[in-house]
Amino acid sequence: MIRPRVLVADDHVALFEAERALLSGHFDVVGTAADGAALVEQARSLCPDVIVTDITMPILNGIEAMCKIRESGSRAQFVFLTVHREKEFVEACMEAGGLGYVQKYRMNQDLMPAILAALAGQSYVSKLGPT
Repeated sequence: MIRPRVLVADDHVALFEAERALLSGHFDVVGTAADGAALVEQARSLCPDVIVTDITMPILNGIEAMCKIRESGSRAQFVFLTVHREKEFVEACMEAGGLGYVQKYRMNQDLMPAILAALAGQSYVSKLGPT
């Protein structure tokens, strides 16, 4: 069985290592990127099925990177993994074409379901914690 290919982007190395550990049993984690420009480059060369990205990153934020990746013709689905709890961030990500929005403190509970939903073309949003 072919496992879905996932690309992870976060500017905190410890976090994307935790993501890789969480996901590697179920998906092929094909790469990691520490900034938005590297994410665009990695997405073009690795052709992932799903991209899990932070919003706030150096060079390009996750939403800007997603737009550039989409412009290049990628059909990857996007799940945002972020500390931002404000509804404005959720709306911005979803309006730009993201399918998932997971708060980092809920990563262990919500990231897998969000990726599976994205693969099925469905949206998934973590319950927003207190702001």
